[in-house]
Amino acid sequence: MEQLEAQKASDRCLAVLFWAEWHAPCSVLRDQMAEMAKVFPLVKFAWANADTAAELVDKLDVQQVPTLALFHPHKAAPETIENPSPESLSEIVERQQEFYAKWFEEERKKAYREIEDLVTQQPQFFMFIKGTPEQPKCKFTRKLLELFAPHGYRYKSFDILKDERIRQWLKFYSSWPTFPQVFLAGKFVGGVDIVSELVEAGEFDAMVPQPAKRLAPADEFKELLAQHKVLAILEGSADSQSTPASQKLAGLLKACSVTYTALDVLHRSDLLKALLGSQLPSVPCLFVEGQLLGDLARVEALAQAG
Repeated sequence: MEQLEAQKASDRCLAVLFWAEWHAPCSVLRDQMAEMAKVFPLVKFAWANADTAAELVDKLDVQQVPTLALFHPHKAAPETIENPSPESLSEIVERQQEFYAKWFEEERKKAYREIEDLVTQQPQFFMFIKGTPEQPKCKFTRKLLELFAPHGYRYKSFDILKDERIRQWLKFYSSWPTFPQVFLAGKFVGGVDIVSELVEAGEFDAMVPQPAKRLAPADEFKELLAQHKVLAILEGSADSQSTPASQKLAGLLKACSVTYTALDVLHRSDLLKALLGSQLPSVPCLFVEGQLLGDLARVEALAQAG
């Protein structure tokens, strides 16, 4: 497997022939590939003896010889073609040569532009993760989110599990094979291990662009009002409210089929203090389209009135 990985390239196809000494047609294909290597520079050629490369045979589920496996830098899994003839081998290699000569570079540029558009958008703090900040899908993504939570960083993210194309191209864009990946001001910083070291050393915060740092509580609240049509201020999370009043407000909204965003101020004393010092009557309460609708009693009265 290590030899195979070493043979892969970032800008061309790798064609691997699984052959056997006891199968005469395999030798014909091997000789043909050796000659083709001289005239098809955008295809790398290699061969593996199916009788001795047991690990690779098992991994690729090679069932017979000859079998041709095509490895592409922008695809996670190889293509396999069983029992190729000399004629079909020529056709296959010619297609790969044409693709990598004309289309591969265009596809690379297109994917890189899309990635650059993502990582350079405001607030200049971007993460490619597995899942979402609300529902991380791997322990490394979860660890990264937990590292950032106390700092209140404002970032955007992309779920690479939902886009295999971007996932594969990103490995070449950043020259980094694993996820999550963190970008600041459009520049790749690293994965979870590197970022963890920077955070623990107290160096990461100085790297974070100012637009991505936590706003003052009053400004943060104004931004939340602008972003969410219905905003419920609760003491506890939306799933497990910690106070009876918050539970009751969430229940009323659910009973009325109201889609809302919950702002948990239970562990944000700075935000709660700022809100109680402004227009907030008490917690819990509800805002609709940026305007205060009222506290729990007001929402109950409206719900009863239909």
